[in-house]
Amino acid sequence: MMKRVLLLIKRSLESCRLTNSFNYCYIVLYFLWINPSLANDTVLTEQWLLPSVNLQSPLQSPILCLRNSQGQLFIAMRDWQKLTLKSPSLTPITHKNLAYYPVDSVSGLSYKIDDINATVAFMADVSFFARNVKDLSSISAWPPNAPKTLGVYVNYDVLTRQINDVFSHQASIETVAFSSLGILENQLLVRDLAQQNTDTLRLNTSFTHHQLQQLYTVKIGDAISKDIGLGANIRFAGVQFGTNFALQPNKITVPQPSIAGASAIASSADVFINNVKRATQKLPVGPFDIQNLPVVTGQGEAKVVVTDILGQQQEIVVPYYVSPQSLRAGLHEYAVQMGVIRQNYGIDSQNYGQAFASVVHRQGINDRFTVEFEGQISRRQQMLSYGTVVTHPVLGAIHAVGAASHHDDKQGSALSVAMTHQRPVFNVGTNVVVQSRDYVNLDAFNQLQPLHYTGQFFANMPLGQRGSLSTSYTYQKPFDAVKFSFVQASYSANLGRWGTFAASLTHTMDDDKDTLTQINYSLPLGHSNHAQLTVYPQQDKERLSVQRHLQTGQDWGYLLAAERGQSDKQEAALLWQNNIGRYGVKTERQHHQTANEARVSGSVAFLEGQTFLGQRIDKGFAVVEVPEFNNVRVYHDNRLMGKTNEQGTLMIPQLRAYQSNTLRLAIEDLPLNAQIQSATVEVIPTLRGGMYVKFPVKKAHSATLTVLQSNGQPVPTGASVQSTVNQELFPVGLLGKVYLTDLSTTPQTFVVQWQDHRCHISVALKTPNQTQPHLGVYTCATPTEAAP
Repeated sequence: MMKRVLLLIKRSLESCRLTNSFNYCYIVLYFLWINPSLANDTVLTEQWLLPSVNLQSPLQSPILCLRNSQGQLFIAMRDWQKLTLKSPSLTPITHKNLAYYPVDSVSGLSYKIDDINATVAFMADVSFFARNVKDLSSISAWPPNAPKTLGVYVNYDVLTRQINDVFSHQASIETVAFSSLGILENQLLVRDLAQQNTDTLRLNTSFTHHQLQQLYTVKIGDAISKDIGLGANIRFAGVQFGTNFALQPNKITVPQPSIAGASAIASSADVFINNVKRATQKLPVGPFDIQNLPVVTGQGEAKVVVTDILGQQQEIVVPYYVSPQSLRAGLHEYAVQMGVIRQNYGIDSQNYGQAFASVVHRQGINDRFTVEFEGQISRRQQMLSYGTVVTHPVLGAIHAVGAASHHDDKQGSALSVAMTHQRPVFNVGTNVVVQSRDYVNLDAFNQLQPLHYTGQFFANMPLGQRGSLSTSYTYQKPFDAVKFSFVQASYSANLGRWGTFAASLTHTMDDDKDTLTQINYSLPLGHSNHAQLTVYPQQDKERLSVQRHLQTGQDWGYLLAAERGQSDKQEAALLWQNNIGRYGVKTERQHHQTANEARVSGSVAFLEGQTFLGQRIDKGFAVVEVPEFNNVRVYHDNRLMGKTNEQGTLMIPQLRAYQSNTLRLAIEDLPLNAQIQSATVEVIPTLRGGMYVKFPVKKAHSATLTVLQSNGQPVPTGASVQSTVNQELFPVGLLGKVYLTDLSTTPQTFVVQWQDHRCHISVALKTPNQTQPHLGVYTCATPTEAAP
């Protein structure tokens, strides 16, 4: 700096001596001495350079740079962002009211200037770049298509059974009404048993409202309570309010591993999960963070291989363990429920016990630690429990819950510990529950023999192409009864085109020490058929069956089975399903008695003022319409669902709720006069809700005709014919011929134009169902004339 100032002083003195302007020079020298930055300005030159950073492609436009007499480079503050570089912590200089940073004073940044090509190449440390975040979580269409109007459907399942000329009947009827407000459900069971009176049993009645954006559900009526492990799931009638992550299936609720690193030059990253390539990402220069790696539950290893443009590679390996019971850091899950406990469910329609209230809350503290809390209160019982879920890449997952209860001036406690270790080569786990005699929860009053402690150990090992092996040990000890324990072992193998083989053994370890063995072999007989042989050696029993499974859409199936043992048994069944239901008949003979039964199931839906018949609806459904076209095949995710009826409609049940479903038409089933805007539609129904979907397909109602001028000559080729209804343009071909669409039996006016000529014709279809008729010759009239 001082050398530059002295050089300026020397040059200024020489200039003053030549011009004899000493007073002026003294003033200039004074300001140069007290403000050296002005000295820099006097020798800074402007230069436009095209920059590039860390071997990346140059920017599309150059930037204005400054260079001093020593060749040092200065870059404007505003251009650092163009270079995707962080601004340095330096005091800038000012030039023409712009702030510039001296590049040579920035540590970790180098450059090379090519004056001939007017370029500058920077090499910067990765710390100069902002962190680049790559999210590998799958993104699907959302939110769903909420019902716009009221809809109602009824599921039915009717069974008639005959045994020795004695008949019994049973019908399950479920009525569901849905709208934008929510879903109202009612389930009934009507029974007419042999030699008994007909009775009607109510199973469930509830109204459910979902808040899709906030991910919570409010349910009024019959529900099943939630707990964290020691509170028991009970049926009750009341109000339930809480988190519902199922409303957004693509939301990631469990901790997902991430991998961080840095790339000095532009690179690509290959993501491997357990040595299987799952994704590829492009990485710009700088630090990166690849989040939400697509892993499955259990233990594994995530690896990212970063390859730069020079071919150099680096590997980053991260072990992980993911438990489905864990929550992501900061994520909350809760449930608040209150009402009265239902008793004798499935036997009585209106049998209620004590009133209660409970609350459940879970929160992810970090990626390895989740805490849980539950509280229950009723007139006779109170309970508090606290739990944790801890995961470790080596140890696996541990879920521990401790609870304390109060009942009739007695205190009780319980402890539950579950440990699982899931690896690609084997899985092991154990679950132990210990409770005191006086421990009670909401379901304790229904337990005939409370358990003092119970334990289970399990392990399974995949053997690759040789099958899989699993084993378990279970131990139970009631307070007032003898202990009960048994061990199980099973083996299964896929034999390819020769079918599957499975064997299992169950051995009780009590005084009787019973052993039960089952051997099963299944042989495929084509696409939908298979034969199966099951042997029970200890019972001296064998069962042989041949069966054809029902496929989606219209299909049929059957079952033929024979069983030999202490009592021989024969079975035969025939199944059939179409667009409007499923039907089956069955007969079986055992102990010299014959039983016959017939079953019919399906649904009736009322939507958009129309009635539709279809198969049973358990998830979401849609009614599709192909306007004016019948007998057209419709596919759901490339599976044939059926054909449109005479009205061009088809009801499609069992759609995935809150997820995208692709519906597709078989365009080869459409006639030539079909105008197809799109042969596929995407629908996202709500759970137990329905929607009405119209395919953008319509009859073209097209025709050809010949247009003549008023002098009898054809309208010249290239003239345009424009509809006054939808403003669509049609070109005129040779000899005045033109092809028109969207015609009807009502006359439409078309404007014919060429050069400076303009006239009109009026066209109407005489037979709307005729395919592309030729309507004859039309004389184009001027606006003041009438066309003949």
